[in-house]
Amino acid sequence: MVSPAHSSMTAPSRILRAMEHWLVRRPARAVWACGLFGLALSATVTVTAGFPPPRVHDEFSYLLAGDTFAAGRLSYPTHPMWRHFETFHVLQAPAYASKYPPAQGLALALGTRLAGRPVVGVWISGALLVAALTWTLFAWVHPRWALWGGIAAALWLAGRHAGFGYWATSLWGGSVAAFGGALVLGGLGRLGGRSTVLASVAVGTGLAVLANSRPFEGLAFALVPMAATAALVASRLRAGDRRSAAGVVAPMTLVLGVAALLTASYNVRVTGDAMKPPYLVYEGAYASGPVFLGQSRPPRPAYRVPEMERFYTTGNGWTAPPDQWREHARRVATSARPVVAYFAPWFALPLFLVLPWSLRRREAIVPLGSAVAVGAALLPTLFPWQPHYAAPAVAALCILLVQAARYLAQVRRGAVRVGRGLVRIVFLCIAGSAATQVGIEALRRHQEDGWAWERRKVEQSLARSGRHLVLVAYGASHLPDHEWVYNRGDIDAAPVVWARSLGDSADTALRRYFRGRTAWRLAVPSDTGPFHLVADTVPER
Repeated sequence: MVSPAHSSMTAPSRILRAMEHWLVRRPARAVWACGLFGLALSATVTVTAGFPPPRVHDEFSYLLAGDTFAAGRLSYPTHPMWRHFETFHVLQAPAYASKYPPAQGLALALGTRLAGRPVVGVWISGALLVAALTWTLFAWVHPRWALWGGIAAALWLAGRHAGFGYWATSLWGGSVAAFGGALVLGGLGRLGGRSTVLASVAVGTGLAVLANSRPFEGLAFALVPMAATAALVASRLRAGDRRSAAGVVAPMTLVLGVAALLTASYNVRVTGDAMKPPYLVYEGAYASGPVFLGQSRPPRPAYRVPEMERFYTTGNGWTAPPDQWREHARRVATSARPVVAYFAPWFALPLFLVLPWSLRRREAIVPLGSAVAVGAALLPTLFPWQPHYAAPAVAALCILLVQAARYLAQVRRGAVRVGRGLVRIVFLCIAGSAATQVGIEALRRHQEDGWAWERRKVEQSLARSGRHLVLVAYGASHLPDHEWVYNRGDIDAAPVVWARSLGDSADTALRRYFRGRTAWRLAVPSDTGPFHLVADTVPER
């Protein structure tokens, strides 16, 4: 006999409830389903709108890393004509490589090797993030809430203005570091269960990913989970359960040991020093301002490129130390505003309002501590914050918000469960923002203007007909943030080589080196155009 409650359900509701039950019974199914859903959403946004060209220095640098790794290399030797290729966030010596840790570059290389397109690596890293968040939630909240939290995370990933957006529609990264943080918390939540070895491997893998994506914020994030792990091991040792304690420590240590060896090998190939990552070598060569509050200003480098000098002494790369704490507090408030808006959109306000009450649960201690630690680590930094700086804390925030949603759903007004309705409204807003973003990106597809689009068009047009060398000369109105001179890993084999014009004598030597290529001169008087590409007809001497 069918109960009245069940008979009142519509056919779509019964189908949805049956699918929910089927997924919740086997968490692995839910993890796969949410991950594939995230992959489909990321691909839909890109296919609908067209993946935009790289526009910021970081994207070009990550592209270089991805191209290098996809070729089966860790770096390239310093090019004989490297002065013409000197550019932002790229090491030219002691090796030619990206300055950034390798994790994001490996994701782009994966996309290149699988499908010939780095953007596929962006899709895959986004899908892995959604799957890892769902897997983590199953360790921290009720299974039904974990499933819907994973679905919401996938939708959030697709909405640029709602949350993770530009992680899915650019090469800046974010998903990789967030994936590492999710592995740490998901593994930690399972260390007390039967699959201790697998959980320990997950924690170690997550720490390795953080160390090779966002090492500074990742270290801050890891402090609380590692303290919780140490307390767990200590309690088992006190209970005389050495085997169980070893099951927690040994797999994690093994994974971290292997990761440390690989990272040290990478550093040796790029910088020649196992303990010196490329980032530090690059900053030592180009940075002219401090990074942290109270840090002394480094010696002014000897700049060879006027655009790089402007960027690091007066432009966006310059971080002037504040004169007083109040000034730094104003900077922090300015930097925090877009980050808060990014992770805490207006429609999530009901969840944040009940968050203090949901924090009374023991399960909230570790994710809360991890999120606070990341925020505290960013406080003394002088450069403007970007949302992906806080990527390691995404899983912690996800756990806290799903716990808050579960608490909110229990709120009643008399016999009416008003909280459940509010939770549904929040979910619908997340879904609506994702759908809106797809429409916005589709409209932007027809607005392919600006220097980045022009650079892509020039490169694609030239690449169709032989091999080319483009000498770029900037005008006084050019902003150093809009850089044209970026190249592939194997410069000599690239269809189009971008180079700085350094004067008649140096340019003649460059043309002689690239004899056999068609040489062009590109004048960039300003970043709004017009851009003048003309054949370089200067005869060789």
